[in-house]
Amino acid sequence: MRFTVLCLIGLMLPGLAAAAMPDTLQQKVQALVKESDGIAKQRHKWETVQQALMAQKQQIEANQKAVENAQDALNQRAVSHNQQVADQQKALKANQSDCEHGDRSAGHVDDCDNDIKGLNQKTGSLNSDIGSVQTDQAKLDAQYAQANQDASDWNAHESLATQHLNEVYQAGNDWLDRAYGVITDSDFRDAVTATGSDAVCENHGLPTGKLSIPTLNRLSEAYRKCLKTVLSGEAKAPAPAAATTH
Repeated sequence: MRFTVLCLIGLMLPGLAAAAMPDTLQQKVQALVKESDGIAKQRHKWETVQQALMAQKQQIEANQKAVENAQDALNQRAVSHNQQVADQQKALKANQSDCEHGDRSAGHVDDCDNDIKGLNQKTGSLNSDIGSVQTDQAKLDAQYAQANQDASDWNAHESLATQHLNEVYQAGNDWLDRAYGVITDSDFRDAVTATGSDAVCENHGLPTGKLSIPTLNRLSEAYRKCLKTVLSGEAKAPAPAAATTH
């Protein structure tokens, strides 16, 4: 008996290729990703600058407060000095009157001489003190001027950082509007499913009204990640199998 030998040929079924986005849509997605990378970089830069400025503000305000406290203390010192000067002037006049109109005994003259020496010594001390007050005031004036300059420079830097951040946030808002149009595009949703990116590409929607900065940043990052994931998924997808003839 003859047996017919059957030769079995294994058939390899090609894997399903991911549904590729139309070229125009893919180019739009690539452009959006590139733009969002630039916006994210600028946002990080100016938010970092603003955070540093906020830290500097505390130090500047502390310096201003220290100068104000030092000025208050010096003002009190000057008031005390002026009172001592007034008291000294009264003492000098009283001593002069007493010595000029008192008796001329040797003991009284000696007392007047001793009083005059003590008063003169006090006068010298007061004169030295006023010099110290004036020197300290000059130092405080310089510190006050520096504190004001620091505050003025800070205000200018903070204003510039705020301006740049507002521009970045506006650019992010405009980008989000355009990105959302792509996220909801039917061809893009097909590519999302084909690349297995559904979990990353949830449609978070766009809230009505003005977006807060945290919401703007959160949605921008979510849609940016989605666009990148789909592009990466398509790049890794196997190419469609070439047709063969036998």
